[in-house]
Amino acid sequence: MDTLTLIVVIATLGVVVLVAAVLRRNRTMVNKYGDDFSATAIRPPIAVTRNQPPKRTQKFYGVSVRPGTNCCDAVREIVRNRYLQGEAPSLPLPNCDRSDCQCVMKPEDDRRSQIDRRDDAFSAYGEFRSGWHPRRRHERKERRKR
Repeated sequence: MDTLTLIVVIATLGVVVLVAAVLRRNRTMVNKYGDDFSATAIRPPIAVTRNQPPKRTQKFYGVSVRPGTNCCDAVREIVRNRYLQGEAPSLPLPNCDRSDCQCVMKPEDDRRSQIDRRDDAFSAYGEFRSGWHPRRRHERKERRKR
């Protein structure tokens, strides 16, 4: 073999090894917490429970009861209520008289209704906060600098 052919073979092997290393690294990407983000990772199935509301981290996340086809009177009384995720009752309800209760928890984006928002009157920028405005705090800081 002459030197040019030897250089081409070595360069080709180097490129093949480099590509294989990159592909192997991308296939087994694990972060520092041990979570596997690889494309071939088998994800465990999400556990779905019928009697407990799903866990979310939103501030006002809520759930409501979605009645089944043959719901009991106890569910009919609370069907319009919205609950925070930790305050929702477990299903079936203790006073449920159906042996095959099919009621489930329905996730809600925000437990507050659009009618009862209280943003205007009672928020930090509302009219009932006499004399307070975010700009005033900025003005005080400017006065201190003088």
